[in-house]
Amino acid sequence: MKLVRTLMVMAFLTLWSVSVSAQAVDMVKVLEAAKLIEQRNESRGGGKWFTRDCSGTMNAIFAEAGFPLANRLNKAYRTGMSGTAILHAISEEVAVREIQAGDLIFFHDTYDRNGNGISDDPFTHVGMVMKYDASSGVVDFLHYNTWMDTIITQQLNVKEPSNKELNVILRWPSKGDTQTKRYAGELVHSFGRITTYA
Repeated sequence: MKLVRTLMVMAFLTLWSVSVSAQAVDMVKVLEAAKLIEQRNESRGGGKWFTRDCSGTMNAIFAEAGFPLANRLNKAYRTGMSGTAILHAISEEVAVREIQAGDLIFFHDTYDRNGNGISDDPFTHVGMVMKYDASSGVVDFLHYNTWMDTIITQQLNVKEPSNKELNVILRWPSKGDTQTKRYAGELVHSFGRITTYA
């Protein structure tokens, strides 16, 4: 009887471990998919089309890698949340010193979403870290650049966020816009990591 119980427990643990490992995200595959999405310049992944914007591009990358996020995103959604805010909700926050390729970068105030002329627009943009040099603070990040209408890898610097030589502009000046922070490094809110997809 003890042998039967032991075998049943072992079988259960084996099934459980397979199911848990099947839910884990492989960052090598995610980064390969990100490069492919950038080459294609399409927010399409895993045979599905996603919204041609920053969060749609991130969803396409994970889907192309074989880790669709739809279930987690649907569970996290609350009325009024942007696609970027939902991705933030399912991410584990990462300290700057722990940034890795495949992490997501969340930005605030990349545009005046609510049109009130005040810098109070959270989670307006998201990108993916492709490379990080901790000594210099340089982050190469892939994102959908609205102004260029393209999926592209560009640069920001977490150590020198206002240096115009080291940071791409994410908020372009427009009439009546009083926002003074325009460079990517200045607009970073946080970094996050998605480790599971189911």
